[in-house]
Amino acid sequence: MKNITMLAGGLLALALILAGCAQEKSGETTNEQSAAVTPDAGTRLISLDVEGMTCTGCETGIKMALKKIDGVKKVDASYADGSASVVVEDGKVSDEKVIEAIEKVGYSAKLK
Repeated sequence: MKNITMLAGGLLALALILAGCAQEKSGETTNEQSAAVTPDAGTRLISLDVEGMTCTGCETGIKMALKKIDGVKKVDASYADGSASVVVEDGKVSDEKVIEAIEKVGYSAKLK
């Protein structure tokens, strides 16, 4: 009986997660707009097309992965637009390093 209860609880959690992604994908939830990602002096903007994002959880995963890179100053990602914008210290972070970080968390990315 304990195994059935644990299985049911796991299935319920999975259903709730999938329902949340479906609502976000259809635009039924409202999200706070993030601040514009613009470069400052000594930085540059990397604009990317990202494939595979389906919800705000995907955006968060990409943001967290990119913020771990030394030299990344600002990050934004949008599943709705299939894009990411990254402000990096000029000369410190390559485009390839940013793309590689996105690919490591399960998405594909290319420069716009």
